[in-house]
Amino acid sequence: MFDQAIESKKTFTFENYEGVDFCWVKVPKYSPTSVMRFWSMWVFTMRLFLFPFKRAGVPEYIIVSSMPMFPVLPALYFKRKFKVKKLAFEVRDLWPLTPVYLGNVSKYNPMVILMKIIERIAYKRSDIILSLLPRADKYINPITGYPNKFVYLPNGISEQVNTNEELPFASMNIIPANKFVVGYAGSLGIANAMEYVVDAARILRNNTNIHFVILGEGYQKKYLVEKAKDISNVTFLPKVKKGVVSKVISKFDTCIISWNKSDLYQFGVSANKLFDYMLASKPIVIAGNLADNPVELSKSGICVEPESGDAIAKAILDMFNLSKEMREKYGRNGRSFLEKNHTYAVLAQRLVASLNG
Repeated sequence: MFDQAIESKKTFTFENYEGVDFCWVKVPKYSPTSVMRFWSMWVFTMRLFLFPFKRAGVPEYIIVSSMPMFPVLPALYFKRKFKVKKLAFEVRDLWPLTPVYLGNVSKYNPMVILMKIIERIAYKRSDIILSLLPRADKYINPITGYPNKFVYLPNGISEQVNTNEELPFASMNIIPANKFVVGYAGSLGIANAMEYVVDAARILRNNTNIHFVILGEGYQKKYLVEKAKDISNVTFLPKVKKGVVSKVISKFDTCIISWNKSDLYQFGVSANKLFDYMLASKPIVIAGNLADNPVELSKSGICVEPESGDAIAKAILDMFNLSKEMREKYGRNGRSFLEKNHTYAVLAQRLVASLNG
């Protein structure tokens, strides 16, 4: 249901999806790279103060699970107004750090300063701080002074994500059936560092047995397509619905994920695409300087340094030269790690325990 924006003239639009009530909040449209993105976030936050609780019902608990941190402000207001038992604030990205480390934005930028102020309010006044990042406590605890607030709650995945939908005919036939396919499925933005995967493809362009498939959309896709236009071993596919991503991944022989070289990743990551790969029992090549690297912890693939086409190319060659049995072992290891740590059933129990604790 989140594949496309809801069109509505109303500020609040209610919808029941598979037994769960949702309320869509109308905000201005924006480009991912435009300053209007922050304006849209702010409009969303302000409109939440007018949320129609008479229709939705008074909450017992409030969980702020939002990429920007601004919505914690109305959440704190509603916590006091309705005497809510607990307010949980979920940290997906360490926002004051993300634009500074990855976007080269000055730490004295007014927007960064504003986010820093709201961050401190959120951390200090929330009852629980949930984080997708395994080592975010190193950053958060010194601010709150209360380590027991922090709960590591990573992204997860359902073990039943397949649908009866078929892949587009063109997509089924464009992936080579007689080559070793190195595949990526996810967003194509600056944080995904896919230019280094294209560099690796260029290095391996004369190896006719290896082919790269990049599935997804994002503001860097045009740049990546242009970068790869003179090599024939890279195929770009459009984004597909979540339910059929696994069908595309099933055609990959190994999966790839790449990160930038940044101090930001000392706190770890929680990438949904990794779990898609593990669910499909695929071996993984990962480039990144990550704390608690999931591929390393699960023994599900090969880990190399980030921002190096040479390192990625070597890892792909190493994976290509491994026996089929060894690649399958990597895949099984990843699937086992996923089932023990990242299914929704496991994570739901952890969330309930934190709310009741």
